[in-house]
Amino acid sequence: MTKAVVITGVNRGLGHALIEKLQESDMHIIALSRNFTREQQAAQKEQQLHLITCDLSNAKDLRMAMNEVVRHITIADLDELYFINNASTVEPIAEIGDLDPERVTAAVAVNLTAPILIANALCKLAQKRVTHFTVVNISTGAANHPIRGLGLYCATKSGAAMFFDVLGQQDVANKKVRVYQIDPGVMETRMQDELRGADEKRLPTRGYFISVKENRMLKNPENVAAKILEEVTLR
Repeated sequence: MTKAVVITGVNRGLGHALIEKLQESDMHIIALSRNFTREQQAAQKEQQLHLITCDLSNAKDLRMAMNEVVRHITIADLDELYFINNASTVEPIAEIGDLDPERVTAAVAVNLTAPILIANALCKLAQKRVTHFTVVNISTGAANHPIRGLGLYCATKSGAAMFFDVLGQQDVANKKVRVYQIDPGVMETRMQDELRGADEKRLPTRGYFISVKENRMLKNPENVAAKILEEVTLR
């Protein structure tokens, strides 16, 4: 059985851990990210790994990247196609009323618009090729709970979760589409560094993120990645 996975945001954190685990399989891996590590670039020469540099906040970048993704996928005779929606940004961190319009536009593009467009294109491709299509949406507790200073992050992650819920309902009858909504919990990542380092005037809830670190409640991304892939049978 031939499988391919498209994954976004892999140069650090959970995305980096996920792609490392995926490289242990025999899957075709297509990764979209603004940049890649030296190890990932080296692995591309030896494995079924295809790296596409793409700024998801840039519409032209995304369009060109998706053209390349589609070309790459159509070469292979696939039985299953996966999309791991991992890339996201927590910025802008600010109270509503102080949000920078340009940063709002960029964040909406990364957290909401890009996942919608990628999933739509891959779903269409899977339908044409009679392939099973699985979406793994890396969600967050912020999609369900309002957090002061993270209004845009909460809203865009909630919007993405709802979109994928609708996708899951769309194909209930023949079960060719599966959707996993996964909240990985709070992990030791750069995003947490950004939250702990934010100005308390912009992020009144900053103290919570500091306490999570101090109380050693942060999860290891490598352990989380292994559990996610095991849950969705991607290994």
